[in-house]
Amino acid sequence: MRSWLSVFSFCFTLVAAVGLGVSGQMFHLDLSASLAFDTAGFSMADSSFTTTVTTKIEGADLAATVVFTLAGFSNAVLKASTTIEGVNISMEDSFGPQGWESGKLKLSRNFDPFDLSVTLAFKQPEFFASATLSASAQTEEGVSLSSSTTITPEGFSKKILSMGLTVSGLSLSRTTILSAKGLDQEQWSMTAQVGEYEISRTTSFTAAGFSEETLSLSTTIEEIDFSTAMTFGTSGFSGADVNVSGSREGVDFTSFTHFAPTGFAEQKLILSGTLDRFDLVGTGVLNADGFQKGTLDISTSLKDIRLGGAP
Repeated sequence: MRSWLSVFSFCFTLVAAVGLGVSGQMFHLDLSASLAFDTAGFSMADSSFTTTVTTKIEGADLAATVVFTLAGFSNAVLKASTTIEGVNISMEDSFGPQGWESGKLKLSRNFDPFDLSVTLAFKQPEFFASATLSASAQTEEGVSLSSSTTITPEGFSKKILSMGLTVSGLSLSRTTILSAKGLDQEQWSMTAQVGEYEISRTTSFTAAGFSEETLSLSTTIEEIDFSTAMTFGTSGFSGADVNVSGSREGVDFTSFTHFAPTGFAEQKLILSGTLDRFDLVGTGVLNADGFQKGTLDISTSLKDIRLGGAP
């Protein structure tokens, strides 16, 4: 198995490299830079530069992403996906400065109304990491069911069972997570649409009993989305979150504010927009002491580039 997958990975890398090198092959190029800042100013260690190349060869989608920091090469990810006789096949390999680090192979198919999939994960140094079998189904009446089982070299690792029902603006769901030791977590959720407001309640339990409960309320006022959530644990109130998002004059904005039992804890602000051919995203994190860290992301895309010919 290990030798077969190694050959498969090598072939994938070779096909991607050859495909992008063939004269006349069409591909897309995405370039981005993430400039990081902290309380001391510009942070060289947390800044990075990313290049992504995507193309299609003989019905297969190929993508290669390479990330550099100011210190040099950081990591690379190669992806491939295709469909053969109704079976969706996707593969992903991750590489670090020392070489191959991890990989994932996923096979999925739909047998109406069921979606079935198997995912094999691999990593250094033991190679085989896990296998996950998943199945899900959804009926026209609004009933949904899903199950996934994960197995590692040590044996059974985790099983997730979910069931849900949606009818007349009311959604109910139950998710149970089992580990090798028994119940890990169980979660009950209810969401209802009441006029212009969406109200939800989520309650979590562990093997020891009640864990936490979250009550949330969301609405939209003049194209601005507002949502608030309060969380209660075994000791009472444990926190609250207020989120606001919208768009004004071509600039999208999002604000996440978290309150602890003692008061204001942290706020994250995100502003995004377009300047000529560049997409800009600015992120800042503040707490009670003021600005803590932030990033400025600059990206652009070059579409339909043809090697050996004009774009």
